[in-house]
Amino acid sequence: MNKTPNILNREPRKFLPEDFKITNWDALEPYFQELSDREITSADQLRSWFRERSELEAVVSEDLAWRYINMTCDTSNETYQQSYQFFIAEIQPKIAPFSNELNKKALKSTFWEEIKEEGYAILHRTLETELKIFREQNIPLFTEIQTKSKEYGTISGAMMVELDGQEYTLQQASVRLQLPDRDKRETAYHKIQERRLQDKDKLDDLFNQLIGLRHQVAKNADFGNFRDFMF
Repeated sequence: MNKTPNILNREPRKFLPEDFKITNWDALEPYFQELSDREITSADQLRSWFRERSELEAVVSEDLAWRYINMTCDTSNETYQQSYQFFIAEIQPKIAPFSNELNKKALKSTFWEEIKEEGYAILHRTLETELKIFREQNIPLFTEIQTKSKEYGTISGAMMVELDGQEYTLQQASVRLQLPDRDKRETAYHKIQERRLQDKDKLDDLFNQLIGLRHQVAKNADFGNFRDFMF
């Protein structure tokens, strides 16, 4: 089933067209380029620049979120798989360098002092952190992390068990672990664990690969481990 957004009372777009869709990088790049090239000569222009950047990033985030939702709701749908993979492989890696340049541009502005008391202090700290941990060599690693995570989710989402002559996903079957009938609980438990064990080696391998990739991301950014990188 294709999930589509039903958004109520969304603020009208001011930077992007209302009917804008992310079909490829060529459609999206001009908006990032415009923000990168724009001259900011006043505090009002800096506020406007942040609002329009926020709008652009919100559109990007929402688009990715719906691709992910569609893919995870129907893990057997190849179109949804390809749509999500296209975004993380062809769109996100091109956004990352632009985002870093926009962070630099914002932090170099001479108008921070005029707006910092308006709730921008936390944003300033966030941009400084993002700039500090950004590494060009991590861009393909993040793509690989998302790809491996997608593979992990696809395998997990495809797991089914048969109970009382009917097939259930593991999430559906886990509801039976709350039943008052002990025999039904036990049957469901064993079925779930047996099904998970069938793909144990694949999932363990992916998990180990993800640990290695995340550790490399942290090392590239001069952190001892991925936990410290994230927090």
